[in-house]
Amino acid sequence: MTSQPGRMTGQAVSDLLGVTPQWIAKLEKEGFAQRGEDKLFDVVETLLGYIRWLKDPARRTTKTEGAKALEAEKLRRMKIDTAKVVGELVDFDLVETFFAESMTELRNAFGGIPAGLSRDPEMRDVLEKRLNAGFDQYRAAFEAMATAVREGRPALDGDEEGES
Repeated sequence: MTSQPGRMTGQAVSDLLGVTPQWIAKLEKEGFAQRGEDKLFDVVETLLGYIRWLKDPARRTTKTEGAKALEAEKLRRMKIDTAKVVGELVDFDLVETFFAESMTELRNAFGGIPAGLSRDPEMRDVLEKRLNAGFDQYRAAFEAMATAVREGRPALDGDEEGES
């Protein structure tokens, strides 16, 4: 099939635009280029269709939104990695382990205080119960904060910051 003035084969149009013949077929399938009855493309109409395809907001928006989301995710991961390296971000499991071990050491350190303060068994019992209640209250508060952090909620409400 020979080309006529202003009309070309798909191969010739793809060579002119610097794209593959498959690309021209895609433009044709999406309605941006049309073959005539002679199976040839009108060069001007095909070029205009190619330009319309390049400017098509639906195609550009989708690609742009996807690219923006990908860039945002890359930036988020980069910030996390940087925070880990400079010590601004700590694995929360390590924080919980540190807390549990610290509370055990603290309980052990305070365990002998009631016996050292009084030989009266009833007084020692009262002191032990109060110490244990304080430790349990502190542990429960930490567990509540840990749960909030894991769920993405603020760990401290305004009222809790000033409590002791």
